Amino acid sequence: AVSDPAALTAHAEGHGGLDGLADAIEASAGRLEQAYGRLSPQECDRPVPTRIWHEGQIVRDSPMAIGELILGNGDFHLAMHMEQLRALLPDSAHAAH
Repeated sequence: AVSDPAALTAHAEGHGGLDGLADAIEASAGRLEQAYGRLSPQECDRPVPTRIWHEGQIVRDSPMAIGELILGNGDFHLAMHMEQLRALLPDSAHAAH
């Protein structure tokens, strides 16, 4: 996650601004949803090596089920990025969301 507002704003500019980056996050969520939907129950339960970093520290370094990883990415990780983007909105636009 990018926690520095200046770095996040610069990254957003590479996507055409905050709206473009929000669209990219939404597209990523759609791809995760499609991938999850194609998994069989057995595939959802298959463990995969997983290393998750948060704020410069490893918070998980052990296998987890691929289905759990996909859901966590969509439910937590992408939602966290959307909150970071909302925090960059001007106060009037922020209140509308």
